[in-house]
Amino acid sequence: MSVAQTGYPSIDRTHLQGIDESVLNPTTFPISLLALFQYINQHDMDAVAIDRDDKSYTRRQLNDDSLILAKGLCLFDLAPGEKLTIATPNLYEGIAFSMAANAVGIRFTYANDLGEPSQLIEQLSDELNLHESGAVVIYEKDEQFADELFARAPRLRHVINIKPSGSRNSANYGLTPEVRYIDYETFKELSAASDLDISARIEEYSKSDQDAFYLQTSGSTSGRPKSLIFGNEAVFATLMYAKNSTGTDTHDKNVSKVLCILPYRLPYGWMTIFVNLIGGNRVELATGASPKDIGRYYLTEASYIYGTPLIFRNFMDETPPDADLSSLKAFFCSGFAISEEWYQEGTTYLRMHGSKGEIRNNYGIGEALCIGTASDGIPHRPGTSGKFYVGPKWVIVDDNGNEVKYDEPGEVLVSSRSLFRGYYKDPEATAKAFVEYKGERYFRTGDYLKLSRDGYVTFLGRKKRFYQPLGATDKVNCETIERALMKEIDIVNTCAVVIYSPDGKHETSKAFVVPRKPKSPSPELRNKLFARIKETLLQYQLPSDIEFLEKIPVMESGKINYPLLEKMCN
Repeated sequence: MSVAQTGYPSIDRTHLQGIDESVLNPTTFPISLLALFQYINQHDMDAVAIDRDDKSYTRRQLNDDSLILAKGLCLFDLAPGEKLTIATPNLYEGIAFSMAANAVGIRFTYANDLGEPSQLIEQLSDELNLHESGAVVIYEKDEQFADELFARAPRLRHVINIKPSGSRNSANYGLTPEVRYIDYETFKELSAASDLDISARIEEYSKSDQDAFYLQTSGSTSGRPKSLIFGNEAVFATLMYAKNSTGTDTHDKNVSKVLCILPYRLPYGWMTIFVNLIGGNRVELATGASPKDIGRYYLTEASYIYGTPLIFRNFMDETPPDADLSSLKAFFCSGFAISEEWYQEGTTYLRMHGSKGEIRNNYGIGEALCIGTASDGIPHRPGTSGKFYVGPKWVIVDDNGNEVKYDEPGEVLVSSRSLFRGYYKDPEATAKAFVEYKGERYFRTGDYLKLSRDGYVTFLGRKKRFYQPLGATDKVNCETIERALMKEIDIVNTCAVVIYSPDGKHETSKAFVVPRKPKSPSPELRNKLFARIKETLLQYQLPSDIEFLEKIPVMESGKINYPLLEKMCN
């Protein structure tokens, strides 16, 4: 006898049909980054693990350097639970320091390393004080910079400078807790020469569910950095979820190289780099995300490239006409789903450059190490972001906290072993971020989605990016307007829509558009664009104005800087 369908995903589970229970509830356990890396890669240690610029590093080098740096951190007398801050661009040394710190119970955090020295010192010292860091790794900074950090961050005891322009230290100095400023090569040399035995400490933390590390991310709605606390199990869980959801195993022979065009201080960048690295894939570290940088990344011959829709747009615009992309199997865009017109344009672009690859939309949650949706290996469906990762528990609810049916919009909640434990030193924000649903703790994402019966997810937008126009009975989603604009690929290169209130009472929206070359901003072009989107949008959904820009401002994360655009409306 067939069971009547209720329409509710948690009851009918039609989107999970055919998936084994062991996949929906995989076994995970806490394990340090270094121990997990050693376990998975023990039989392939001489293969290349990391490329950056013209340098390559094997898995054995990374393992050995991590052990050496771990010894140095112990010689510096950094106790378990203390903080190490890594303020560098995507460097091999930054990854080795991360694994070293985690191996001996030191919690690590990443910080921004960009900007004018005076602004950077202020921002970095604020973060050092927030995390009460005992040590910081910096990149190409002078002694005056270090002295200023010491003055502003009283708990800071050690500064390690990579590629210094000058150093107070030499190999004649002993590596002791009294050394305050030291260059990286000296630190590594003295660490390697020490006979300190840290094997017991590494063993103690090799399988530990400690609060292992912190990640910095710039939120697309607030623009302010957030500190997220994760345990070691979150990394292993992420690896298992990715394996079960995408069908790929460790040491995937189909993957020559993986490139993530985002810094590792951001959850999406961190997760992509480390999960692929630990899983045995070869990783290319991106040196930057400027158009100039992006225009030469075709030379990496990566199998997979991870970025944002804006990065993909720049990739198409800046890559030379004769570029060979035959190695590229997929370009993953995290964020809003690109329009079908843009998808078709991108697919044609890849084919013209010899690639049989796909453009894939993904939706990710930073607070869950960007676990969200996977689009690998499933047929493209316009406007969707693939299917939910299997393993995490998902439920979509209305504004009253009640589950919605298939194909109905609502806010998505997630419960997962890859989930963060809370916001560092912000219990109030942590309390607001979680809700109990049917006796289980879920994270409130603030994202509106809908789920089809066969499992496809449509991202509708951030909860904060909906507004109620005067006289309208329905709310308007800024992403809906952006998607309508992005369909006009002969006019629009990139765009962003923000909510604002001209009179301080009623909300409306304004669109910022970068025109497609060789078109120039003009009243005629603005009117033409308005006429086009009127064919797609209802009257009350139309933006109140369209302003042309040379480029859309972005934050360090590569996401659109909506707070800045909102200020530009006033």
